[in-house]
Amino acid sequence: MPFTGRGDDRLYWQQSGHDHRPALLLIHPQSLDLTIWDRLVPFLIDHFRVIRPDLPGHGASPPPPGGLSIARAAAGAWSVLDEAGVERAMLCGVSGGGMIVAEMARIRPTAVTGLILAAQDIEPGAPFPLPKPSPSSEAGKWLAPLLRVQARTGAHGLAEQDDNRAFDGPHPVLLINPDDGRAARYAGTSIATMPDAHLACILQPGAFATAIGRFQDRVQNHGAAPDPARNGERIRREVLGDAWVDQSIAARTAWIADYQDYATEVAWHRIWGRLGLDYRTRRLLVLALTASLGRWEEFRLHVRSGLERGSLTPQDVKDASLHAGLYAGVPVANTAFAECRTIFDAMGIDPSEC
Repeated sequence: MPFTGRGDDRLYWQQSGHDHRPALLLIHPQSLDLTIWDRLVPFLIDHFRVIRPDLPGHGASPPPPGGLSIARAAAGAWSVLDEAGVERAMLCGVSGGGMIVAEMARIRPTAVTGLILAAQDIEPGAPFPLPKPSPSSEAGKWLAPLLRVQARTGAHGLAEQDDNRAFDGPHPVLLINPDDGRAARYAGTSIATMPDAHLACILQPGAFATAIGRFQDRVQNHGAAPDPARNGERIRREVLGDAWVDQSIAARTAWIADYQDYATEVAWHRIWGRLGLDYRTRRLLVLALTASLGRWEEFRLHVRSGLERGSLTPQDVKDASLHAGLYAGVPVANTAFAECRTIFDAMGIDPSEC
């Protein structure tokens, strides 16, 4: 088990992802441990070198003599990054973890590329709110273990409570909060609004990871070109939606990984990411081409996602099907209309009313 630390503090930490990726440090909230990130990490490791420690007195890290403070926790987190050989990193914290990463940025401002602060609407010192879902639900599978962690960890209050310091530095900041009217307080900060923002890394891992990836693209120095894998996944999510991409990532295996990397970087980053044609135009081209080639699985995917994302209407789909029929034959149009009708019925769409 990797431990590191200074003086009396020893911190347990884990790393995921290749060393050549940009470093991303994740700091969990009080009363929990690094397992809060378990569901999120698979969505990040294609784009980041993810490092996550247990705070002192949490998880596998021994309790700190004399109590836990923001400054102590920040110094311990820097010792983890030093041990990992990281010179510069993006820092992400949830709730009280946000105060810790802000203190880290104050200590070593030039070593921080940006701050991601989630659930800053939770009052400092307040217990981290975890609901008690049904054990058989999807949320219950992830939340139930955290409830057990919280029960055995107890309260480790931060000796210093100063959530203003999170926004007094020169670093780019991404705030992931519910839409509670607090955004105006943080002028100049990027905002990602998510309901239940304190649980977004568990309940909305795809959206949470996408927000981090887009933020990373924005803070690159001197307008450097975006990472192909990260930018490709961002575009793929914009076109197909998080649910489809999350399902694809969940089914990823070592055997298919090379193909998925190829498709993400070539199809989505290099082609869909080109300037010149908007997503709607590209999607209409996809419908005409896949219908003409008889690739109905791709045709169905783009009809459904286009309607769900609002970039296509039933009339658009009709015209694309008619155009494919004109150039590729009446049987193509016949099948296209049948496929569309099935999709409309499943989505509860009456095309005559559109």
